[in-house]
Amino acid sequence: MKKNRLSKKRVLCAALSAALVTNSLHFAAAYADNVYKDGIYTGTAKGFNGDITVSVTVSEGSVSAVDVTAQNETPAYWKEAEKLIPEIISANGTEGVDSVSGATYSSEGIKKAVENALAKSAAPDCFEGGSGSADDPFIINTASQLIGFAQSVDEGENYLGKCIALDADIDLSDTENWNPIGAEGAAAKNLDKIFAGDFNGRGHIVKGLTIVTAEDSPYADESNVGLFSTLRSTAKVSGVKLEGVNIKVAGEKVVRAGGITGDITSNAVSKAEGRAVVDNCSVSGSVSAETDAAMVMTGGVVGRASGNAIISNCISDTAVYSSAVSKIAYGGGIVSMAGNDTYVLNCADKGDITVLTKSGFSLYAGGVVGMMTSEQYNCISSGNVTVGTIAQADAANCAGIINGALMPAASGKYDYYASGAELRYMNEAGEVSAIDAVSHGAGSMNAEGTFTAEKADNMNSSEFAEVLNENLYDISRKLGDTDTEFMLWKLSDEGEITLSDEVFINDVIDASVFDSGEGTKESPYILRTADQLRGFAGSLTEHIDYTGTYIELADDIDVSDSEWTPIGDSSVVFNGSFDGKGHTVKGMTIGSADTARQLAKGENYIGFFSALGTDAVVKNVKLTDVLINVSYEASAYVGGIAAVMDSDGSGYKGAIVDSCDVEGKLTLTADKGNNFAGGIAAYVYKGAIINCKTDADISCTVKTGAAFGETGGIAALVNRGLVANCYTLGNISANAESNNKAMVGGLTGMSGGTNINCYTRGNVESLITTVDIGGINGRSAGIAADHCCFFNSSADYKAAGKEISEKKASGTLAGGEIKVSSMTAEEMASKEFADTLNANKKNMTAVLGEVSAYLEDMTENNKEGLSHQLFYTNDGSDLNSWVMGESSPGFGEEIIEEKPDIASDEELCEWAEKDYQKKNGVKYTNAVISSDENGRRVITISDKSGKVLDKYTIDPKTGKGSDSDGEAVDLPQTGNNSMTNLFILLGAIMSVIMGAFAIRASGVIRRREDEQ
Repeated sequence: MKKNRLSKKRVLCAALSAALVTNSLHFAAAYADNVYKDGIYTGTAKGFNGDITVSVTVSEGSVSAVDVTAQNETPAYWKEAEKLIPEIISANGTEGVDSVSGATYSSEGIKKAVENALAKSAAPDCFEGGSGSADDPFIINTASQLIGFAQSVDEGENYLGKCIALDADIDLSDTENWNPIGAEGAAAKNLDKIFAGDFNGRGHIVKGLTIVTAEDSPYADESNVGLFSTLRSTAKVSGVKLEGVNIKVAGEKVVRAGGITGDITSNAVSKAEGRAVVDNCSVSGSVSAETDAAMVMTGGVVGRASGNAIISNCISDTAVYSSAVSKIAYGGGIVSMAGNDTYVLNCADKGDITVLTKSGFSLYAGGVVGMMTSEQYNCISSGNVTVGTIAQADAANCAGIINGALMPAASGKYDYYASGAELRYMNEAGEVSAIDAVSHGAGSMNAEGTFTAEKADNMNSSEFAEVLNENLYDISRKLGDTDTEFMLWKLSDEGEITLSDEVFINDVIDASVFDSGEGTKESPYILRTADQLRGFAGSLTEHIDYTGTYIELADDIDVSDSEWTPIGDSSVVFNGSFDGKGHTVKGMTIGSADTARQLAKGENYIGFFSALGTDAVVKNVKLTDVLINVSYEASAYVGGIAAVMDSDGSGYKGAIVDSCDVEGKLTLTADKGNNFAGGIAAYVYKGAIINCKTDADISCTVKTGAAFGETGGIAALVNRGLVANCYTLGNISANAESNNKAMVGGLTGMSGGTNINCYTRGNVESLITTVDIGGINGRSAGIAADHCCFFNSSADYKAAGKEISEKKASGTLAGGEIKVSSMTAEEMASKEFADTLNANKKNMTAVLGEVSAYLEDMTENNKEGLSHQLFYTNDGSDLNSWVMGESSPGFGEEIIEEKPDIASDEELCEWAEKDYQKKNGVKYTNAVISSDENGRRVITISDKSGKVLDKYTIDPKTGKGSDSDGEAVDLPQTGNNSMTNLFILLGAIMSVIMGAFAIRASGVIRRREDEQ
């Protein structure tokens, strides 16, 4: 398979922060009556030109000072924005403090920075600081803080949705018996006391963790022990390195023990959707658990993962001991039992495993997993596995160097065990002997071929590390939906195989997704079927955005058989070239006509593509029978071709959508927040939409809050982008809770860019009272410009159910209408209108010159890169021609009336001879005529002997051309005797007339002389 290495692209969507109508949610600090802990707190947030950092002083529970320590805002705007600082101090926070009109970005930055600072004052006493967010986690620096954190979970704070991080190594050696984080009892009875948040060790070491039960004091109740007792299915623990672990416990009932956690609950037990994650953790030391009359589960990293979990990038160098007298004993170097929907990925066990039972039931013992029910990839085991004390055959039945037993649904690939690792049997007398080493026990119920393992002769080699790393390409494709980052393997300084700190990047396109091709301009990847198109849609990742890659459709495709998942799935931009070659994609459906699909959190970028990157080009795609009907809890973006056209490039370079059609219906309903729906794209930042058509009914509704619903026939919001040579035919509508919060435009809901040579024909309507409703733009911002655009004055314009008497191009106009016109439907149905659009296209150089001149007159703040000619040709040659359709112009080959030849070939020959004779003073010549490859006539003039005297190259339409020396020839002027004679005749007539006037004048003079 060819490896196309692509540049790393981040996920959506940096440009959104620059939206003309900002989309921010402000969370007031959740403090009782705004009483804060005394101290000085620092907070940072984005302004217009970068970060704003503030220092907030809290004295006696209230804000006493706000000092700005860093900012890079425009001085005039900053002077206005900082006026709200006294208001923040007076209000004891940002709640109720409005942003400064005219300096919105800067004032919002101040408010958010203050909020981030004050959030740190709310950190519980067990933390050094932090607000618990992903960007500002609660910080733990000491053993006492870690102990306090454990106690807070025991007391009922599960930290769901919160983030905690270590900021230093921690030594627990002085803690005689560690109290696991969270209640140790049965998970189902202690859900409110089980950790549910995100704990990141940041690679720090936790040393000397000890949990030991006295010989005469085993646990009386079911117990789960480790650094954590149990993790809920929403929890994540990462980057923790446990050294010198000493866990040695016993219980009268079920005991589960693991270095990181004793247990992981399933979704069913947690009563929450998700997958718990234990990632990039290591454990060294010993973990031992024993029971008498109950089941025991012991793992080096995790005791048990009952379901819905991912254990990845973990290394255990732990002696694991698991023993039960009368029940089943489970033991594994990574985890003793992996339940349904549990993945064990890219892990290594180096420690020895011992699992013993006297029960007639069984035991499960494996170097990686004791009992594997789900999926396991790229795991290695090099330790010895010892089982007993039941009969040898029974003990060995579910024991292996990699896994003890594989259940029917288990699958795995790229799993390895060291050739020197031993499988041993211990009898009742404690005597140990080696038995045949196998990767997994003979009692496994796994179907043949779904789990493969190999013996490795030299694991501690760079060659083996490379094998493991190469496996990750295939594994990452198989497990794309797990969102797992894999760490690369290397040799340690001591020469042992281990995981590095470098993240694996899968930048290799899976060519099997496509029908054929190599992804180059000369040999693009080809898509022919719905399955291939859906496969491509799901192939994008953070590191595969198809930059520099070419894709084409080779056939019409029907995707109506099931709901469409956008290309990029609301998380990744497409940055390559996609050419539909004029083919149709039919039946793109999300939701139904009667029922809106409730989008999951984060799935709020809806369209054929989710987002297009700076270098993306999408062209010649026709979407028909589109049905999008979705609802979302907050801000969402719905577009026919793309939800968002993004840009992170310099100047005004951005994505381009060219010659695309969208026909159907697009409906977005949101609970709150600014929302956007557009026929081609919802949000456009830089870039261009050219030669596009929509015939779609489009609507956007925001149910609550002072937020905007924005709808446009081409785009809902255009920020410094271009819409050129486009038209819309469908009906456009918007709705919001508050008056003047709906923006409805036939072309764009909110324009902060340039519209050129476009027209709209459909109805526009706001279901509430609004001033932002127009045939071209709902609202035109100060940096907007419309040139050579037309709207239908015969269409219906309504607000709150009432007809709008004055129909405008832009409902609210702050930008420039260089040239806009209203036309009746009858006028739009004329050939003259198509001719006007074609004339504008041909005159594009002059049109763009006028636009540039207008943009140059804007204020200095708004002039940044506003020339759209940076990504657009100056002569209009890439614009489609217009032809008259059934009721208005559409795209097609312009019909140009063929101009007839000025004369026949015989006449041209005659004219050429006479022209040559006059110029050269000869009387006798011959002429022969032929045509060249461009249709011009080549007239060869020779004397009577056949000697070539000259050659004329003539345009048959005009009779003009040149001779052999390149001198101009004008046959109608010099060679056409009929024309010459006509001129002589006219001259003679004029002479006669002038003579008659002279004679008459002479007679008059004589008469006057006689009279005198």
